[in-house]
Amino acid sequence: ADAMAAALRGSKLLICALGFVPGNPFDMNRAAKAVDREGTIKLVDAAKKAGVERFVLVSSILTNGRAIGQESNPGFIITNAFGNILDEKLVAEKYLANSGLDYTILRPGGLKDKAAEGDAIIGKEDTLLSGEVSRDL
Repeated sequence: ADAMAAALRGSKLLICALGFVPGNPFDMNRAAKAVDREGTIKLVDAAKKAGVERFVLVSSILTNGRAIGQESNPGFIITNAFGNILDEKLVAEKYLANSGLDYTILRPGGLKDKAAEGDAIIGKEDTLLSGEVSRDL
């Protein structure tokens, strides 16, 4: 965390868009925890230590799916099948929310490698339960 804090010193804003890349099905739980939970938590700690003023976390749609009755939502089931990724992201979101940092959490729909088209749809927390967004946005 010291090296990360040193690298962040003087920064006013940190945008965290960490996300593990699914690969070996026998290693996904460890990888999701290491990147999406522990990696984000380390960045939060480093940002605090470095005096970063604002932390923006790019998380995922349905991260809070269990708490809002969406465990049977196909998007929740499919996404969370990759190493319990939504559960790991939720732990990191809660850590950030309790960190004392000024923060924003974005929960985009499924990120797609296609050109953006149409208007972006933005809703209040836990009101959008499906959707896709171009990585270009």
